[in-house]
Amino acid sequence: MKYPTLVEVEAADHLQLCTWIRRLPSPGLSAIDRPELFDATMNAEVLVLNRILDRNRDFGGFTPEISKQIGWD
Repeated sequence: MKYPTLVEVEAADHLQLCTWIRRLPSPGLSAIDRPELFDATMNAEVLVLNRILDRNRDFGGFTPEISKQIGWD
């Protein structure tokens, strides 16, 4: 799964935010084999992930219902 843009994060609903939290790879993982891009990629993805987490917290975080709806597969 590809990291969303900050614009997409701002437009996302609670379910989408939770889906990203569960499914996005660790920041920087997409550039792990490209040392010239790793730091920039990781820093950019950390900013996006932190915004996802902040917005999700504003929505009340994960609920059991959303967790079941998203699933683990």
